Amino acid sequence: MSTAITTMANALIDFILSLLRDPEVAAEFDAAPEAALTAHGMQGISYNDLCAVLPMVYDHPQVAQRPEPSAVVTPRQSDPDVIRELRDVINNNAYITNNSTLVDQSVNQNIWAEGDVMQLFDNEAVIASGEGSTAAGGSIVHDSSQDSSTTITAGGDAVVDNDIDVTTNDGSFNQQTDGSTTDNSTTTSTVGAPAPAPEPEPEPAADPMAEAATYADQEGGALPETAGYDEAFDDDDY
Repeated sequence: MSTAITTMANALIDFILSLLRDPEVAAEFDAAPEAALTAHGMQGISYNDLCAVLPMVYDHPQVAQRPEPSAVVTPRQSDPDVIRELRDVINNNAYITNNSTLVDQSVNQNIWAEGDVMQLFDNEAVIASGEGSTAAGGSIVHDSSQDSSTTITAGGDAVVDNDIDVTTNDGSFNQQTDGSTTDNSTTTSTVGAPAPAPEPEPEPAADPMAEAATYADQEGGALPETAGYDEAFDDDDY
């Protein structure tokens, strides 16, 4: 009889730890508490059974009380006592994952000898600590590439939709700036009116030397000689 009670208590403790450790289990319990209890075989537990195992849950090394309550699940005052207490446990406590690793390679021994003693130590430790870690005795090559290709095997023709949506933008989005100025002057022109006659150019002034030369040419190339005075004048005639 005691074995069955111990087994039931351990199962209840494991269930409570799973509520603290696994968000999916907590979400399942939050959505349908009665169904979650039944799915994990806890449909017959009482409030006293729950209160009896909670001190062992709180003393678990990986369970810690939250500084402030968190709304991991929604508290409802209308729930039965067992479900309401489980909601309080989830919101006020957290499960801590402890992945610390301690490596102790110290040597403790006593040696008695009557002469010289030589002792050699060669300690090696290949340790993989933490989630996703890998340990190897030598070099290791880790390939984290991902192949996203798709292989299609068909007995006949295969049609694969490979449409590509293309968005086209019209216009170059360039800005044009007009730096010209506006002249508001007015020009009036009469169509069909006769143009004014040009003023005559003034005639050049006559050159007296040129006229003398022209006159000499007209008379045979020599100027006419004036008639001389044959009569002599005395000084007294003046």
